[in-house]
Amino acid sequence: RHGWPQFDVASSIAAGHSGSSQPWWTILPFQFLLVSPVLAPVWIAGLVAAYRDRRLRFVACAWGLLAIAFMATQGKPYYLGNMLPLLVGLGAQPVDAWLGDHRGRRQQLVGAIALSALICGTIALPVLPTSATGPVIATNADVGETIGWPALVRTVARVRDSVPGPVVVLAENYGEAGAIDRFGSAHGLPHAYSGHNAYGYWGPPPDRGRPVVVVGYDLAAAGRYLRGCRVAAHVHTGVDDD
Repeated sequence: RHGWPQFDVASSIAAGHSGSSQPWWTILPFQFLLVSPVLAPVWIAGLVAAYRDRRLRFVACAWGLLAIAFMATQGKPYYLGNMLPLLVGLGAQPVDAWLGDHRGRRQQLVGAIALSALICGTIALPVLPTSATGPVIATNADVGETIGWPALVRTVARVRDSVPGPVVVLAENYGEAGAIDRFGSAHGLPHAYSGHNAYGYWGPPPDRGRPVVVVGYDLAAAGRYLRGCRVAAHVHTGVDDD
């Protein structure tokens, strides 16, 4: 009905046009990073346990088939990560048996969990100052989408205040739309619309009757869909403002 848009998305990802696209061969090595390298033995133990148990062997087979499918279609490495919670759960029993009454092994596990939490928290959460986020963004580009959210929302609110009556806020991507929906209520901003990926599930904006504050699109792109477009403001995050 809509021209198979998911195939277009998959082709774009495979061609490296997504910020988190990776070569196909990184899918398996990346699994060691998703839970953290120091806790990788837990999910590996779960995978081995599933394969050895005839009742659970389908889990191990599903993991292998999905790995092959994602490598063949050049999907993103974290797609296979959906299996990791299940494998970590299956690995809990053999790890518990390995611990036994050995105090030293328990201390090793506690230390591994603490180190994993520190690493994953730094990579996944916006806890570092923006000047130190370069290596983190190289590992997890989505963290970069959180930089400057308050400044972005304040700028959108100033533009909204310059327009009489209610407005529609249309964002180019889910990072910008997420910023507005996260911080916008404090400024009286309405829910943001975006057609980017799953944000489109919230539906399209009204067809007409309200001014539109467009965020992220350049003037030429916005002019393809809207009349009377003009640049009302520029967003400055303080980092790579060019």
